[in-house]
Amino acid sequence: MIRISDKVKCMASLATFRKMQKDRQTIYDVIGQLAGQVIIEQSINVMDFASLRDLLKRKAGIDVPVSVVKASLRRVNYVTVEKAGFTTNNNLTTELRDKTIEELESNNRKDQEVYDSLVSFVEQKLQKSLTDEEKELLIKNFCAYMVNDSYDVKYAEYISNFFIVKERDKDFMEQMANIREGLIIFLGLAYNAQDYQIDAVDTPLCLYLDTEIIFHMAGYNGELFKNLFEEFYDQVTAVNKKARKTVVKLLYFEETLNEIEHYFRTAEDIVDRKARLDISKMAMYTIVSNCKESYDVIQMKADLKLLLAEKRIILDNQNNYYDKEHVEFNVDHQQILDSFSNDDFDENKVYEKLRLINYVYIKRGHKSQRLFRNVGHILVSGNTMTFKVANFIENQVETVPLVWNLGNLTNRFWLTLNKGIVPSTQLKSFDLLSKARIVLSNKLNSSVERMFKQINEEVAAGSLTKERADIGIIELRKNNLAPENINADNAAQIMDIIDEKSYEHMIAESEARWRKSKETIDKQEKKINNLDEEISKIKTEHSQVVSLLLDRTNNDARNVYKEDIEKYEDDKSKYVRRQFCKDWVKELCLSIGTLLFVIIVIVFNRILQDKYNWQIDLIAVVAFIIALFYTDDNRHPVQDAFRFVFCKEIRDKVKLRIAEEYEQNNSRPVLQLKTEDDIKKVISTEKI
Repeated sequence: MIRISDKVKCMASLATFRKMQKDRQTIYDVIGQLAGQVIIEQSINVMDFASLRDLLKRKAGIDVPVSVVKASLRRVNYVTVEKAGFTTNNNLTTELRDKTIEELESNNRKDQEVYDSLVSFVEQKLQKSLTDEEKELLIKNFCAYMVNDSYDVKYAEYISNFFIVKERDKDFMEQMANIREGLIIFLGLAYNAQDYQIDAVDTPLCLYLDTEIIFHMAGYNGELFKNLFEEFYDQVTAVNKKARKTVVKLLYFEETLNEIEHYFRTAEDIVDRKARLDISKMAMYTIVSNCKESYDVIQMKADLKLLLAEKRIILDNQNNYYDKEHVEFNVDHQQILDSFSNDDFDENKVYEKLRLINYVYIKRGHKSQRLFRNVGHILVSGNTMTFKVANFIENQVETVPLVWNLGNLTNRFWLTLNKGIVPSTQLKSFDLLSKARIVLSNKLNSSVERMFKQINEEVAAGSLTKERADIGIIELRKNNLAPENINADNAAQIMDIIDEKSYEHMIAESEARWRKSKETIDKQEKKINNLDEEISKIKTEHSQVVSLLLDRTNNDARNVYKEDIEKYEDDKSKYVRRQFCKDWVKELCLSIGTLLFVIIVIVFNRILQDKYNWQIDLIAVVAFIIALFYTDDNRHPVQDAFRFVFCKEIRDKVKLRIAEEYEQNNSRPVLQLKTEDDIKKVISTEKI
């Protein structure tokens, strides 16, 4: 069976598996290329197959049977395969040797650039220089991080941080993507009956989802995990559709159901303020954040069960795991528990995970566990402890892993469906950045959980005040991040939390920030108070200036108005006198003229005629009376003239009428006084 070493030193060898997919080559072609590169690099002319197998494992990280090495060498035209070993032939020209060496050196340089950059990054984060042994361990762990799904390798958080920071480096990320995709193809070929193709999923396969995976499905752990589950579920659906029957079934154990029930009961207590929220548990934080009352929690639980039913994820109904017939398949629980006794793990939690793994081991029974298509049962988990327990068992018995994560299964089904790796359709599970975010998220949650537990313990012991505990919890809550929210901008802050050995320093920093902020606020308040005083003083001075300007402006306006009104009254008086005189002359002449007419008639009648005729006098008097009452357009000209001449009241009314006519035709001056706002506008305009 082909295996890949987690201590591979030449990452570029993995990229050849991606090239294999692109060029439609077989696994034998790829191993032949790798073997040929090793032969040329080491200047080997003659060697047995077993020695080449060991060399291939050390140099390329590929562990294959001798028979596969022999079969692969038949694909290399510059090697002659013999019974016990091989020799190089004349097809290995100097040009071919030089070209291969140049390619290897180029690949090694690229790898070394990555290693140097990683070492420099980690040294900067640790603020110290690494020894040669530490550098070698870091590089081995980096390769382990790349080639397997162990999230618990040493320096995993620094490697993840390294990827996050390098996210915008397109060349680097492309190089890493090629290696990652090559690895996915290689792992797809693992656990197969034939090494040159990926077995189809055509036999029943039961996948048991643990609590974390079900919470991923519901979106409780963030969008990234929800997307990973949806990709996984889509591939399961596609496999079943291709098989035209339900080949892959999704189930969960009763223990998982009980854990979910307990989770929601705890959530109810938190919402009812009977328990305190452990902010390190993203799923619990999501549930509680979306519920105001306990009945909201009950509704969320009902919605989750409905979602399980909709996706046909059913409860496992087997309950005889510990019957006599299954005794031989039970793993040694005590031995495993003892192996974790020195670690910082809750023994009860280790036992809970071990029990689920043991169920899968029992279900596999006598089936061959070396081939993927034969195992029939796999536990799907997102819990680091579950993988640790499973690895302990798998290291003792060579087997297809008992526990898989969503990404590995998604990739396996993707390749089983012959979809290949097309950049436009890459899955989140292919993405190294997704893995890096998940690693940092897990490490962050572990650190937050540890510090949260420590805070509660010290509060209970009385060594930590509630006030300081609240400060610590507030600081921890700020760092409760879902994986998709981790980026280059907050990666450094996350590393500070992960590296923190105690919450005390975190609280001290928070208090120091508070004190510094308070000092800054006090300084700002003092500055503001001084400014307020200055502003108040300026406002007072400004108000005084405005008041002074207002008085001056309005006094000037009053003086101008006084002059204008005096002139206006003078002009009006002159106009009234002038017009009145005209009317006086006219009315006087009319009155005198009328009287003279009567007098003259009478005088002439008495003096000039020989004989006095009283009728003429009567006619003159009657004519005078008629003239006196004659109407012209409702006016009595003669009467009005006599009234004007002999009645002062009438003359006064005429004067008043003339004055009104003047005022109608000539506007009277108006006193326009300014307000404070008018003065302020003028001042503002002058400043501009």
